[in-house]
Amino acid sequence: MAYRDALDRVGHSTDPRHIQEMLQRVELTGDAALARACLYAGYTNLSSDQARISVMDTYFRAFPPDDQPKWDAYMNAAEANNTLESMGISAAVGVPAPEQPQTVASPMEAAAS
Repeated sequence: MAYRDALDRVGHSTDPRHIQEMLQRVELTGDAALARACLYAGYTNLSSDQARISVMDTYFRAFPPDDQPKWDAYMNAAEANNTLESMGISAAVGVPAPEQPQTVASPMEAAAS
Protein backbone atom coordinates (compact mmCIF):
# COMPACT_ATOMS: atom_id res chain seq x y z
CA MET A 1 0.00 0.00 0.00
CA ALA A 2 2.79 2.43 0.86
CA TYR A 3 4.54 1.84 -2.48
CA ARG A 4 1.29 2.31 -4.39
CA ASP A 5 0.68 5.59 -2.55
CA ALA A 6 4.24 6.70 -3.30
CA LEU A 7 3.78 5.88 -6.98
CA ASP A 8 0.62 7.97 -6.99
CA ARG A 9 2.62 10.91 -5.64
CA VAL A 10 5.65 10.72 -7.91
CA GLY A 11 5.16 7.89 -10.44
CA HIS A 12 3.95 10.06 -13.32
CA SER A 13 6.35 12.95 -12.80
CA THR A 14 8.48 13.98 -15.76
CA ASP A 15 10.06 16.89 -13.90
CA PRO A 16 13.57 16.01 -12.67
CA ARG A 17 13.40 18.78 -10.04
CA HIS A 18 10.22 17.31 -8.54
CA ILE A 19 11.75 13.84 -8.35
CA GLN A 20 14.97 15.19 -6.83
CA GLU A 21 12.97 17.18 -4.25
CA MET A 22 11.08 14.02 -3.29
CA LEU A 23 14.38 12.15 -2.99
CA GLN A 24 15.73 14.86 -0.69
CA ARG A 25 12.65 14.38 1.47
CA VAL A 26 13.31 10.64 1.40
CA GLU A 27 16.86 11.18 2.66
CA LEU A 28 15.42 12.98 5.68
CA THR A 29 12.56 10.58 6.40
CA GLY A 30 13.99 7.23 5.32
CA ASP A 31 10.80 6.41 3.39
CA ALA A 32 11.94 3.38 1.36
CA ALA A 33 8.68 3.08 -0.59
CA LEU A 34 8.88 6.69 -1.77
CA ALA A 35 12.56 6.25 -2.60
CA ARG A 36 11.80 3.29 -4.85
CA ALA A 37 8.93 5.18 -6.47
CA CYS A 38 11.35 8.06 -7.19
CA LEU A 39 13.85 5.63 -8.67
CA TYR A 40 11.13 4.14 -10.86
CA ALA A 41 9.86 7.55 -11.97
CA GLY A 42 13.35 8.86 -12.63
CA TYR A 43 14.39 5.87 -14.70
CA THR A 44 11.09 5.47 -16.55
CA ASN A 45 9.85 9.02 -17.08
CA LEU A 46 12.86 11.28 -17.45
CA SER A 47 14.01 11.91 -20.99
CA SER A 48 17.66 12.85 -20.51
CA ASP A 49 20.34 10.40 -19.46
CA GLN A 50 21.86 13.07 -17.22
CA ALA A 51 18.59 13.46 -15.27
CA ARG A 52 18.17 9.68 -14.97
CA ILE A 53 21.72 9.21 -13.73
CA SER A 54 21.30 12.02 -11.20
CA VAL A 55 18.22 10.33 -9.72
CA MET A 56 19.93 6.94 -9.62
CA ASP A 57 23.04 8.40 -7.97
CA THR A 58 20.94 10.16 -5.33
CA TYR A 59 18.97 6.98 -4.64
CA PHE A 60 21.99 4.71 -4.29
CA ARG A 61 23.85 7.28 -2.18
CA ALA A 62 20.94 7.57 0.27
CA PHE A 63 19.88 3.94 0.62
CA PRO A 64 21.56 0.72 1.68
CA PRO A 65 23.71 -1.08 -0.84
CA ASP A 66 21.31 -4.07 -0.78
CA ASP A 67 19.47 -2.66 -3.78
CA GLN A 68 22.58 -2.17 -5.93
CA PRO A 69 22.99 -5.86 -6.94
CA LYS A 70 19.28 -6.03 -7.85
CA TRP A 71 19.59 -2.87 -9.93
CA ASP A 72 22.74 -4.16 -11.64
CA ALA A 73 20.99 -7.44 -12.51
CA TYR A 74 18.02 -5.51 -13.89
CA MET A 75 20.26 -3.27 -16.00
CA ASN A 76 22.26 -6.26 -17.30
CA ALA A 77 19.04 -8.02 -18.30
CA ALA A 78 17.73 -4.87 -19.98
CA GLU A 79 20.99 -4.45 -21.88
CA ALA A 80 20.91 -8.09 -23.03
CA ASN A 81 17.30 -7.65 -24.14
CA ASN A 82 18.17 -4.48 -26.06
CA THR A 83 21.04 -6.28 -27.77
CA LEU A 84 18.72 -9.09 -28.86
CA GLU A 85 16.09 -6.65 -30.10
CA SER A 86 18.70 -4.74 -32.11
CA MET A 87 19.44 -8.03 -33.91
CA GLY A 88 15.71 -8.55 -34.58
CA ILE A 89 15.34 -11.27 -31.94
CA SER A 90 12.52 -11.08 -29.43
CA ALA A 91 13.25 -11.98 -25.83
CA ALA A 92 9.67 -13.25 -25.61
CA VAL A 93 10.46 -16.50 -27.45
CA GLY A 94 7.94 -19.15 -26.57
CA VAL A 95 5.48 -16.65 -25.13
CA PRO A 96 2.25 -16.76 -27.09
CA ALA A 97 0.94 -13.52 -28.49
CA PRO A 98 -1.99 -12.13 -26.56
CA GLU A 99 -5.42 -12.87 -27.94
CA GLN A 100 -6.98 -10.06 -29.90
CA PRO A 101 -10.10 -8.68 -28.26
CA GLN A 102 -13.36 -9.55 -29.94
CA THR A 103 -15.09 -6.74 -31.70
CA VAL A 104 -18.21 -5.56 -29.98
CA ALA A 105 -21.01 -4.55 -32.31
CA SER A 106 -22.47 -1.10 -31.86
CA PRO A 107 -26.20 -0.95 -31.00
CA MET A 108 -26.93 0.06 -34.61
CA GLU A 109 -25.02 -2.93 -36.02
CA ALA A 110 -26.68 -5.30 -33.53
CA ALA A 111 -30.16 -4.06 -34.52
CA ALA A 112 -29.37 -4.53 -38.22
CA SER A 113 -28.38 -8.20 -37.82
